Amino acid sequence: MKSFITKIYILTFGIISLCCVSKQKPVDPGYKQNCLIQLDDAVDNCKECSVDSMERCFKKYLDLDTIKDIDIKIWREYAYAKGLYHHSVFAKSKELVNQLIGVTEGPSQLIEHAK
Repeated sequence: MKSFITKIYILTFGIISLCCVSKQKPVDPGYKQNCLIQLDDAVDNCKECSVDSMERCFKKYLDLDTIKDIDIKIWREYAYAKGLYHHSVFAKSKELVNQLIGVTEGPSQLIEHAK
């Protein structure tokens, strides 16, 4: 009988645990794409800034911390690679983009991967 009651407790706990798991709503791809376009525009507005001050400059136009459900590190590296490209540092820009392609292959980062 004790074994039966233990199994009931375990089963009940399992059911309660499954009910408490929240399902995260997927991010709207249009929203992410729009934000990436805004990031591109912000970086383009900062072409004249030095590469080291690129993030400080584009933050005037778009603050990555306000965009929901993104990998900020990837977005910053993308902006940095684009800034390097604007400053004709093509080899380093290409190297960063190749690294980003490798880390954005998951289903949640298809838009970043395509960009």
